[in-house]
Amino acid sequence: MNKKIAIIVLAALLCCIATQVSAGVSGAKPLRWYLEVGGGTVGIEGDLLPTGSLHTGIQLGPSVAVGAYSTLTLLSDFEHAEFGLSTADVEAAFSLATGTELTFTPCSEWRFHPLVRLSVGGITAGYLENTDSEEGYETAHVQRFFHAAAHIGGELAVTRAFRVTMQGGWSFAGNTGTMGIGVGELGGFEVAIATRILWDTMW
Repeated sequence: MNKKIAIIVLAALLCCIATQVSAGVSGAKPLRWYLEVGGGTVGIEGDLLPTGSLHTGIQLGPSVAVGAYSTLTLLSDFEHAEFGLSTADVEAAFSLATGTELTFTPCSEWRFHPLVRLSVGGITAGYLENTDSEEGYETAHVQRFFHAAAHIGGELAVTRAFRVTMQGGWSFAGNTGTMGIGVGELGGFEVAIATRILWDTMW
């Protein structure tokens, strides 16, 4: 069922892109790209864990954008990087969610306007292992699961090309029990703040 949902969402996004590209070619309009970098926190197993995210894509119109996302979450402490994290029962544990996103910014002509973001993809969870007793990690043990998320918030247009976004929402992970983390517990309530840069290019 999860794979069917992902296929339907991706097909809809591709249709949107094809429609916009066709219109752009006929009207010789520039493509408007975005790059967003942010950080925040997610609740997993009752703990608040740090996250970092990267988003990039194309504006299909003033209020709609499609792109790709990646979100890294630290699940435990790393060598030489102790944050007091112990959600996972192994050292150097992490999760990395990646996939496709659809972002809506209604009333984008307002300086501060709403933001809604829907995401679907996968989440890789695992840990790094030191196998030779020397500094650093040599081996990675990972698993891949389904991932989806929905966020709402607001966006402040500081300039036409620079924005600040604030959002909160919920992520779903279809994980089995892993590293002491329960089934489906790699997802949870999330909050984040980010900066977004937009620029235009011609074909």
